[in-house]
Amino acid sequence: MRKRKSIFLVVSLILFISIGFSVLSSNISINGSFSFLNNTWDIYFDNLEVSPGSVAAIESAKIMEEDNETINYEIKFTKPGDYYEFNVDIVNDGTIDAMISNITKSPLNEEQQKYLDYVVSYENGDSILENDIVRANGSVRIKIIVSFKTDISAQDLPVNGDCLNLSLSTDAIVVNEI
Repeated sequence: MRKRKSIFLVVSLILFISIGFSVLSSNISINGSFSFLNNTWDIYFDNLEVSPGSVAAIESAKIMEEDNETINYEIKFTKPGDYYEFNVDIVNDGTIDAMISNITKSPLNEEQQKYLDYVVSYENGDSILENDIVRANGSVRIKIIVSFKTDISAQDLPVNGDCLNLSLSTDAIVVNEI
């Protein structure tokens, strides 16, 4: 009987050690693959149209060919109520959604701010907000209006006949969607 207990004990011990070793020495394999999509980034201005009724420009609004990301124009107003207006698309021909991070327009000096308004908005008049999205392979239409105010006093009228040489540009960044 003692021999049977010893054999049982030895077999149990070997079995216990074998199970313990197999539990502690298990191999786990994780296989996978990934690929990068062929993404493109292509944001620019396109389809510029000057609105009817705008004053004749010294230099009509045009998209600069070297980058298609800047618009330059030069205007001169002769009387209150004059305005210069144009519409243009911000186009995203890339495969990644873009977020508008900044729209930069030439600043008006303190004197000019008394008699001029300079507004950049969506074509429907809604404000363009930082972080607005321009979807991949899409576009948004914006409107630019520079106008000679009508509700000004004689003291606010310009004292010299300067021309306004203005520009507009936009910055966009990649949208990180999680």
